[in-house]
Amino acid sequence: MALFEMPADLQEDAPSDSLGKRTLDSGLYKAKIKLAYLDQSDKGAVSVNLIVTSSPLDGDANTSKETRFTEYVTSNNEKGTKPYYVDKSGNKRPLPGFSRMNDLLIRATGKSLNDQAVEPKNVKVWSKDAQQEVPQEKNVFIDALNTEVILGIIEIKENKYSDPSQHILKNEIDKVFDSESRLTSAEIVQGKDAPEFIQKWAESNAGKVRDKTKKVGSVSGAPASNSSGSTPNIFSK
Repeated sequence: MALFEMPADLQEDAPSDSLGKRTLDSGLYKAKIKLAYLDQSDKGAVSVNLIVTSSPLDGDANTSKETRFTEYVTSNNEKGTKPYYVDKSGNKRPLPGFSRMNDLLIRATGKSLNDQAVEPKNVKVWSKDAQQEVPQEKNVFIDALNTEVILGIIEIKENKYSDPSQHILKNEIDKVFDSESRLTSAEIVQGKDAPEFIQKWAESNAGKVRDKTKKVGSVSGAPASNSSGSTPNIFSK
């Protein structure tokens, strides 16, 4: 058909097979929380799981991308399933994952992680047995749905758990900012009116890949994969 005839000097791309880049570049992103729910690993560690739609801060809102994060907010059963650890000086300190999710939920809903209202809902979660996502009942943070925050997201390079000789890229939440004021929680506590840290964070991290790879043979274990299970209210210290 003449409609589909191409000019002789057409610059055609060579055939290639690619799924595209799955991770976000390190930077600041507007993030709308599509879903936030609790899960539990095979060894009992509780996680907060997020599905957010992210678009570059001050960039094109039409370039949004769905991003998923899993943050472990308690230790496993062997360590007491606690949201804190004891440091070398004997002081109890919150787990980093707990601190990040607590900060995010305060900025998103005005309430801490321990004060969130949850409702059991069917959520599509990866099943090792079925080798696909299947509906499972999870405790969902209902007040967090469709709320917005600004996230400082880092792109990380690390060893692949199933084959440490290979490397993978993934995203982690490094910092949370208020969606309107752009202040951090620390700046809000300090009573600051104008954001200062957000620019410093961007200058230090934007576009950079954080390399966490280790030589093969020295790779430490990773958290067990998530599985379904009941999740009691265990955040009280």
